[in-house]
Amino acid sequence: MAPEIDIPLSFDGTHWLAGFNENLFRASDLTQLEKYISEAICHIPSYTDKPIVNIRLVFDNDSLPVWLRQYHSHYFNYLLIVRLPVSSQTTMASRY
Repeated sequence: MAPEIDIPLSFDGTHWLAGFNENLFRASDLTQLEKYISEAICHIPSYTDKPIVNIRLVFDNDSLPVWLRQYHSHYFNYLLIVRLPVSSQTTMASRY
């Protein structure tokens, strides 16, 4: 599954941050951050006709001190699979 969106991910010491499509999402845990991202995807017209959107969250290594980058920040990289609700999808009948 190739990702349709790449979103940079960082941590400010207290909150997880992710930004895309002129939005910055901030949450104290990744579960809440994923919820914010999923809700935003449901309102972007180019994705509302898809049942599933694959999002790659990639940790921003530049947000880490140089000495800390060696400690495998790639563990923060992961694929978020957003299943859109049926109500946000356009049916073939409503397109015509």
